[in-house]
Amino acid sequence: MKIIRKTSRSRVKCTISTLLAVVSLIILCSAAGCSGQVGGMDKQTGTGSDTVPVTDVDSLGNTVILPHTARRIICQNGDAAEMLIALGAGDRIVGVVETTITDPLLMPHLPNARSVGNWQTPNIEKILALRPDVFLTYTTPTKNMDQLIAANLTLVPVDCYKITELNRDATVLGTLTGTDANVSRYTAFNDRYLTLVKERVAQRTSQKPLRVYVEGYTDYSAHATGSGGDHLLKLLNATNIAGSISTQSATVSPEWVIDQNPYVIIKIAMDPEKYEPLDEVRERILHRHGLSTIHAVRERKVYVLNGDIISSPRGIVGVLYTAKALYPEQFQDIDPELVLEEYAREFVSGTDQIQTFSPSI
Repeated sequence: MKIIRKTSRSRVKCTISTLLAVVSLIILCSAAGCSGQVGGMDKQTGTGSDTVPVTDVDSLGNTVILPHTARRIICQNGDAAEMLIALGAGDRIVGVVETTITDPLLMPHLPNARSVGNWQTPNIEKILALRPDVFLTYTTPTKNMDQLIAANLTLVPVDCYKITELNRDATVLGTLTGTDANVSRYTAFNDRYLTLVKERVAQRTSQKPLRVYVEGYTDYSAHATGSGGDHLLKLLNATNIAGSISTQSATVSPEWVIDQNPYVIIKIAMDPEKYEPLDEVRERILHRHGLSTIHAVRERKVYVLNGDIISSPRGIVGVLYTAKALYPEQFQDIDPELVLEEYAREFVSGTDQIQTFSPSI
C-alpha cells in the first residue's frame, strides 16, 4: 500500500523554497503506520468507514492522498496536537515534540504519544520507529526539513495558531482524520464569536482607530507587518504602530516607543506557570524607565496576554480579551473567561486552568 503526496508547484516557492523545489511534484511515501484495521463507522462522527481512501488539500494547497483516514499521527506542532484533541482524535497521535511532552494541559489527552525530540530538529529515527501515516509540520521549514523529506514521510504543513486560518486548518485535519462533524462544531464556535467581534467593532467606524503597540515575548520586540499581533489589530480595526516595519518581528528602542506614544500596549507573555506571572510582567512594563510619559502607561492601559491564548486553537478567546481591553464599552457584557470555559468544556478540558490575561477585565 502506498501513500502519495502531490506538492503544488505554485505553493512550493512560498513555503520551503529550495528544499521542496528539489522534491518536484510528487513524493512517494511508504505506507508506514498501518497497524490494525479499524473498519466500520468512524467512532467520532459516525460518518462512514475509515478504510476508504482520503484525499485532502493541506493548508498550503498541496494535495494529500491517504489509503484511509490517518490513524498514526506525529505532531511537530503542539497547536496541531491541541486541534486534533479538539476534534476528538487525540488518541491517534503517536508522536509529539518535547515542548508538548512537558505541556500539562495537553498530555492527559494524548495517551499514545511519545517524544520525537526537539521541535526544530525532530529525531528521524524515532519518527520512523513510530510508523506514522502523517507527519504534521509547520508551514515554515524546520532546520532538518531535508532529512524529513528524504525519509519519505507524508508531510502535511498546518499551523493551527493563526486566528485567520484556524477554521481552514481544522477542516484539513478533520478530513484527514474523518472527524468532520467535530470540525463543524469547532468552526461554529469560532464563527459565533468572530461575527460578534466584527459587528461590534464595525460600530466604531466613525471613530479614529486606536494606536496600539503589540510587544512579543522579549522586551521591545514589536509585532510588525504580517505578524500575529498585526493580524489581530487589523481584525479589531486598530492601528499597529509597528505596521510600517517590513519584518514580522522587529527590535525597537524605548525612544521609538515614546515617540510613537501608543494609546494601548498589548504584551504577549510566556506561560505564567513556567515563567513570570502576568501581573508581574505588567508591573515591569508600567515601571520601565522613560515610558511614564506615554499615554498607555500614564493611563495604565497596559495589558498582558498569555501567548497560548492568542496563538493556538483557543485564539478566539485571545481576540475577545484584546477586544474588551481596547473597547470596554462595546464588550462590557462579554466575559472572555466564560468563553474559555466553554472551549474547555466542549473541546479540550483543562485549558481553562491557566492565567490568561492581566489585569482582570
